[in-house]
Amino acid sequence: MISFSGTDLLTMDTKGRVAVPARYRQPLSELCGARLKITVPAKPTDRLLVLYPLPEWENVQAQLKALPSTGPYEFLKRRIVGHAKDIELDKQGRMLVPPELRDAAQLEQRIAIVGQINKLEIWSEPLYREAMAPEQVSSEDLEAALAEVSL
Repeated sequence: MISFSGTDLLTMDTKGRVAVPARYRQPLSELCGARLKITVPAKPTDRLLVLYPLPEWENVQAQLKALPSTGPYEFLKRRIVGHAKDIELDKQGRMLVPPELRDAAQLEQRIAIVGQINKLEIWSEPLYREAMAPEQVSSEDLEAALAEVSL
C-alpha cells in the first residue's frame, strides 16, 4: 500500500490540469491503474479537496455505508459521495480537477498537494499557508493532541 507524505507546491493550468508529484505516479499506477476519486472534505468549512486511490475510496464508501441514514450521517454521505468524481491520470501524470470542485476549494493557479498517509489533500496554496499558520491551533489543544500519541 502506498503512503503519502510531504507537501508539493504546484501550478494548475487554466484547464484545471495539475501534475501529480512524480514520486506517486508509478505506485499509483501499480496500486489502482492510476484511477482515483476526488471529493470535498467532510467539514463544509474546509476549503480543500481530498484525493483517494480507488482501493482507499472503497474503504471510505464501506465506512459511510455502515452509518445510519439519518441526520448528520445522511449529510456526510450526501456531501462526500455526492461530490465524488472519477479521476484518471493522463500519460503525462496529470489529473483534471473538475470545475465545480475547483470552485468549492477555491483553487486557482498555485496549489499545494499534501500527503496524508492514505490520501492526498489539494489546497489553494494561500489557503494552505493560512491553515498551517501556528495561530490556527492553540498551544493547549496541540499539547492535548500530542499527549495522545508518541511522536
